[in-house]
Amino acid sequence: QQAPQNQGQQNNRPIDSGDIIAKLDADFTLMAGELNRMIGHIHCEFNVSSLDYLE
Repeated sequence: QQAPQNQGQQNNRPIDSGDIIAKLDADFTLMAGELNRMIGHIHCEFNVSSLDYLE
């Protein structure tokens, strides 16, 4: 297995400070993407597949 390529730092577009829900949604989306990349790297580091957990 190969770790996902680093696609660089992603940033939120400027969001109106009054629209807190849009900012939280954008931050959550970015964090979910970062967690997904981290999990892929961990799987590669320990040489496991996500399907191994189903057995």
